[in-house]
Amino acid sequence: MNALICPVCQKSKLVIYLNKDNRYNYRCKCSVNFFFKEDPPALHSLLIAKIDTHGLFCSKRLIFFVNALTQQLEIICDTCDYFSCL
Repeated sequence: MNALICPVCQKSKLVIYLNKDNRYNYRCKCSVNFFFKEDPPALHSLLIAKIDTHGLFCSKRLIFFVNALTQQLEIICDTCDYFSCL
């Protein structure tokens, strides 16, 4: 698998660290910093699945952001009100 591109800025590659509690910390030079319990291939697969699911009923682009309270990646669509957190 190639390097993961940051879903928020969609420009830079994510830098990935494995924490002591076996959670992955994903960071980007755009200041994005989020945690995900699974490895990069699992995150990539989940992101593709979320994008594909949304694309079944809406043609607009999803917005990715990090919830400041939970440090989790979240996804929203301003057009159809799709929402998901990872």
